[in-house]
Formats: sequence, C-alpha cells, structure tokens
Amino acid sequence: SGGPGGVIDVQKVDTLDWLSADSDGDGLADGQDDVDHDGIDNMSEYQSMISSPFKQRKFGPLDACVPTYDNTACLLGSTDLDGDGLSNAVDTDDDGDGIPDVIENQIGTNPLAFDTDGDGVSDGFEYYSALDLNKSNLPYPGKRPYPNPLDKEDGNSDFDGDSMTQLEEYQAWMYESCGGHVHDATYAVCHLIFPLTYSDGNQSSAGLTGDAFRDVDNDGLQNWVEISGPLSGPAWWDSYVKTPFFLTAGQCGSDYVESRYPGPAYLGLDFVDHDTDGDGVADGADDIDHDGYTNLQESSRPSNWCNTYDSMTVMDANGGLHGRSGGDPLARMQPFNPCKPTYSRFCHNPAPMGYYSDHEDWASPYNLTGPN
Repeated sequence: SGGPGGVIDVQKVDTLDWLSADSDGDGLADGQDDVDHDGIDNMSEYQSMISSPFKQRKFGPLDACVPTYDNTACLLGSTDLDGDGLSNAVDTDDDGDGIPDVIENQIGTNPLAFDTDGDGVSDGFEYYSALDLNKSNLPYPGKRPYPNPLDKEDGNSDFDGDSMTQLEEYQAWMYESCGGHVHDATYAVCHLIFPLTYSDGNQSSAGLTGDAFRDVDNDGLQNWVEISGPLSGPAWWDSYVKTPFFLTAGQCGSDYVESRYPGPAYLGLDFVDHDTDGDGVADGADDIDHDGYTNLQESSRPSNWCNTYDSMTVMDANGGLHGRSGGDPLARMQPFNPCKPTYSRFCHNPAPMGYYSDHEDWASPYNLTGPN
C-alpha cells in the first residue's frame, strides 16, 4: 500500500530462503545481509518492524524506502514513495507532502521525507501555514517565528493565536484529509486538502468561524472544549473554580473548594475522535461520568452558579429543614464527577471519611454558611 515509505511489491526484491543461512550466496548470513539494499541489515529492520504496533507494521526488510528514503535503491525503477500512482522518476512531489520537489530543494527540506524535522507535522502543512501567516504574499520566509518545517521544536507553538497549537491544527487538517482516520490512516487514503482547511497561520482557515470554535470530528463539541476547555480533563475544573471573579479570590470566594471525585480517573476527550471511548455514542451526547447528564450539558455552568447552587435541603441544629429559595440544583455541572451536579447512582455512597470540607454543601447537614 502507499504512503511515505510505501511498501514495494515484494516480487521485485529477493526474498529469503528459510532453509539457507545465506539465501543469495554472497557470503553474508541472511540476518547480516541487506536484501533491499537500503544500507540497514535484515535483522535490524525485522526487529524494528515487529516492535511496532500491528497497524503500523510494514515489510521494512523488503522495502528499500523503509526506514530511510534517501538511498539509491529507494529511487530506482518504479518505486512510488507516496503511493500516488506515479513513480518517483516522474513524480514532481515524491513524498506527497504537497510541496513540489523543486521548492523543497530551494527551501532546504527533504523531498523524500513527509516530515523533514520529525516534529509530527508534515512539511507541506508548515510551509503553507507560514504562507498564510505571511499575509502580504511574500515568498515563504523560512525562519522563525513562522511555522518552519526545519524547526523540530515548534510543534507546540500557536503562531496564529487561536488557542490551537500547530500540531493540533495539523491533526484537524489530517482528520479532514484522511476521512476521519487521523490516528490510524495510511497516507494512501488521504487526499490532502489545499488550501489548508486548518492552518497555524490563520485563525479562521475556512470561513468566518475561528478554528478553535469549529467541530472537526462532528461530535457536537467545539474543538477548544475538548483540547483545552471544560472537557479536556478534570484539571480544567480545578483551575476554573480558582479563577478570580470580580474582587473574590476565586469563583465563589477564597474559602470555597471543590473536591475531586475519588473514584475512577475519568479522562478528557479527543477532539479528533468522534467517539473517544468507542461505545458508539458521539462525544457530545455521551456521558463520561455516567450521572445521567450528557457531556455537552455538563460542559458549562450558569454565570451565577455560586449563588444559586443548592443540591439538597439542610437541617439546622434544632432539626429544622431549610432549602435555598430559588436555588438551582443543576447549577454545578461537572462532567468528570458523578456527584455533580446532583447525586447519581455512580456517586460514592457512603462518602469517604473526611473527603468533603465544611465548605462543600453536602459535607454536613448543619453547614448553612458560605457560598454553598
């Protein structure tokens, strides 16, 4: 099949004879020999192949373009490095990264490597992102602070300031280009989309909606919500509660805390996976903590949640029951805690000893003070 380092038809190389220690009779044992003439011995390539995840295994010992591209054997004959149906001899873009070979030679990238600097972002994506950032249509700048296919340290940079890193925008672009198979696709199934539908040089790469506010995997959740927002993980909510609100030391005052759920460590969502947990339900309609409220419902709280939250009636020292007038039991949504906004069948019962502080409203039936 195709892709950078696409597998060569094994009929075109000499396979090995399992009953002969030296199949080609050149005086070298098969393990030390190099059947595909790429400069790496058969045993090293075999061990590298079997240590890879099954879906990523390629016949390295039989493929002159795996693991290296720039060797003589890889460039001979009908080798088709990028699997586009054109042999390297006539292909103007041998590695299929979207940059013609003649331009790669000019800017110093490897025309036989999809990702020259090995930062996980293809040369083409970084090159065209730099052009998008350089809005005056000048030639590709080729230096920092632009996206640079020769800078292996810039994958986590956010050049266009849209709250998505270059690597994340690349993943979104690949998700669209590869038909939603960004994690396991071979490049043969990808039809790279140009101009870029996500670009680290343009906050709104396709239309008026910012890249962070789009929903690349169509799961009902905006990209930023899953990348760095409310559904990125429990740690987001810790920071959210501590964020100052007007003159307070936190959302609800300096003495307010929210304890983490001590049960399973529920994880955040993957913004380039329509169904992160694989249960057949789209992430937005799914329910991470199994409390009966969807992830989308629990992704936000009302602006006045500190003053309206009331999970239950409370008993004073004289046995009287009280409840907040106009309280909202659903005001404290939290997608990673089955005890929020209200008790659910997955909430711990009984609660761990000493887990809740006096400033959390279900800590004590006598706690009638504070913002709970």
